[in-house]
Amino acid sequence: MPTLSEAELEKYRVSSPVAATLLFRFPGGSRRAGVFCCLVTHLIRHCAWDLLLKSNQCLYRNCVSLQLLTSPPCTITLIDSNAYIEVHVSATAPVPRSEYAGHFPTIRQAILNGIRAACSRLNYKTTKPELTFLCPHTSPSPSPPSSSADQPVQELKQHTATLTKDKKYWCCDIQQLSGLLDDRHSIWFRQSQGNIINNNSVIE
Repeated sequence: MPTLSEAELEKYRVSSPVAATLLFRFPGGSRRAGVFCCLVTHLIRHCAWDLLLKSNQCLYRNCVSLQLLTSPPCTITLIDSNAYIEVHVSATAPVPRSEYAGHFPTIRQAILNGIRAACSRLNYKTTKPELTFLCPHTSPSPSPPSSSADQPVQELKQHTATLTKDKKYWCCDIQQLSGLLDDRHSIWFRQSQGNIINNNSVIE
């Protein structure tokens, strides 16, 4: 299968008003080979998530869109960024965030179960990935004053934040900055409702 470049992946990264992009970050900074493809297979075969492909679109090895026919329905795009797997959710119905709230912990757990199943299938030592988000502090630094025009303006690249154990605060992984998670982050950790994963899966 072809692989999308980093520039091409940007077209699939969506900013949702409902939920922030969730990251499954792997120890050592890299997921094991084959885990992403096995994860997608698990979600389709065992969780009944529907693969979304346009008529003229091929299947990529590092980016897949899936549809969940929940109530309300939503679309999930998974991106393999090597160091972590990105989970982008697009709400397909114009309804309040509260209508989706019960789905996100179940989606999170389905993906975690899929990663565990993939590691088991590939005979890898199962290592639970860390849940995190892109750092809200990812933004350009202030422009230098005119007297320091010879100093280059450094722009912060997209990076991750580490969450506190209670999942209430984020801590920047580059600078000594932290802050409260907002509703778009905390929606991933609320009590689960509905049934989006197979009956044999356990919701933690």
